Amino acid sequence: MEKKGKIANFIKVLLIMVAFSIIFIIVGGGRRCLTLYNSDLAFHLNRIIGTENVLTHPINYAVFHQLGLGVNYFYPWLTILPIIWLMKLTHSLALGYMLFLILFNTISGVIVYYSMKPIYKDNLKSLTFSILYLFLFYRGLDLYRRADIGEFIAMTFMVVVFSALYQLIMGKKKAWI
Repeated sequence: MEKKGKIANFIKVLLIMVAFSIIFIIVGGGRRCLTLYNSDLAFHLNRIIGTENVLTHPINYAVFHQLGLGVNYFYPWLTILPIIWLMKLTHSLALGYMLFLILFNTISGVIVYYSMKPIYKDNLKSLTFSILYLFLFYRGLDLYRRADIGEFIAMTFMVVVFSALYQLIMGKKKAWI
């Protein structure tokens, strides 16, 4: 019975995070973020489209009028592979990008929920924190104004690190594992 309760709770949290992730994209302007000119969008789109040939060569000449940019040297390209798959599935750069944002927001919400659960020891408080974290102003700024996908992804794992640090400071030495 305990295992069924955990699975039901996980599914409930997952569905709530999907709903709020969609709201985050709609509230943030959705497709409007693809029209940013004073941001890192061109750089990240080059990374996304160029990821298809990253295993053969890190410099992508296939996009942006044959301008070769060595964008995949230091940026982790595994985190943007789902965008490529979603682009191929939908046959649209914009729709694939938006679906990735929904997917990653959902994953972020679930990660934040389970990172806060050992601290709050309450489902409602953990869920409230994760929803508030999804709508954090700086995350929206990263995504909709600066188009910085790398920092947007990294902010998910920042909560995991701070949760583990808090648990270590509070003397729960094995709890963070």
